[in-house]
Amino acid sequence: MRSAALALSLLTACGAQGGDDPWAPFSPTLQDRVIGLVRQDAPPADPTNAYAERPDAAALGQFLYFDPRLSAGYLRADAQAKDVSCATCHAGDLGLADGLALAVGQAEVTRNAPTVLNTAFNRWFFWDGRADSHWSQALGPLENPLEHGVSREEVVAFVRDDAELAAAYTSVFGQSPAAEPDPDRVFVNVGKSIAAYERLLVTGDAPLDTFARAMAAGDTEAMSAALSPEAREGLALFVGEARCHLCHAGPNLTDLEFHNVGLSVEDDGLKDRRDGLAVVLSDPFNGAGAYSDDPAFGARKLANLKVFETDDPDGEHLDGQFKTPNLRAVSLTAPYMHDGRFETLAEVLEHYNELPPQSLDGHREETLLPLNLSAAELAALEAFLAEGLAAELPAVRLLTAPDEPTL
Repeated sequence: MRSAALALSLLTACGAQGGDDPWAPFSPTLQDRVIGLVRQDAPPADPTNAYAERPDAAALGQFLYFDPRLSAGYLRADAQAKDVSCATCHAGDLGLADGLALAVGQAEVTRNAPTVLNTAFNRWFFWDGRADSHWSQALGPLENPLEHGVSREEVVAFVRDDAELAAAYTSVFGQSPAAEPDPDRVFVNVGKSIAAYERLLVTGDAPLDTFARAMAAGDTEAMSAALSPEAREGLALFVGEARCHLCHAGPNLTDLEFHNVGLSVEDDGLKDRRDGLAVVLSDPFNGAGAYSDDPAFGARKLANLKVFETDDPDGEHLDGQFKTPNLRAVSLTAPYMHDGRFETLAEVLEHYNELPPQSLDGHREETLLPLNLSAAELAALEAFLAEGLAAELPAVRLLTAPDEPTL
């Protein structure tokens, strides 16, 4: 198909009208890279969560996601505590983020709230990768005193004592929460149901996908209609001279890994990949643990982590590294970076264009060099990010609080 696209591009380039030739910025190599960005239709399976594909689990999870009672403001007799839900920091009208530099739950946290969109494609979770599954990630904010601010015992008691939730839980998991001999199992199942819901929060096509499919088919007219000339120039830069594709690769424009991109780092307790790696390996709720539905799968995934190197037994090479975010619908999820330091896409691009000296932890990626692009080229890149990645959002029914925890 790609060779056919190339042949058609050569045939149609001469016939483009008005000087608007959508093939012009793209060499055969860049065409291959563009076609490789077409979105996946479904996220990979999570064998560690046997309920991940269950609609009834997702219904329960969606109810819990939007329920502000699952927080210290409701569960504790504390006038200073707030009602907080997952949607407080991951709101449907803000691209499943919150629009703040640093998220605010019971208090301000130390991280920017990443979007929940397309997280079902993630390999690791949180900016530092301290969780290895959707469900284990969902548990962390509940017990974080700065976020929901509750204990797992309070979560279990809430689900057990609320008749509607207890009935929904029993229907999904086959046993009443009151009858579960291991309370942590109930806590984990809350995370697994929330994960089942979050797996549904996948974006649909963006103009990039329409353009890339048209390119694969050799459809010049559809390519011209899909992206403006400026956005096409930006896409060519993205997969070419600007080298964005080295980290923002594949259908979600992320390599799913961690990089030091030359940002100064504050020591906030969980600062980067080195700390996150230690946490995920020791987490009782990781994919290799007793609460995983496929510990062997989880163990293989964790075994692939390069924990030690001969010349770096403490993992110092991981200092200053944070997860590469997915970029679909990126214009909705400002501000940017792990600490929300950049308010606009233009500021992000300016950072990469200049890479000013910073007081760093670790060392910057060796392949990361100042781009030295012109103002027009930076504008084209921004146009691509904003226009080309403006993905179709999930259905409204998935972005709002349901009336009940059942289908």
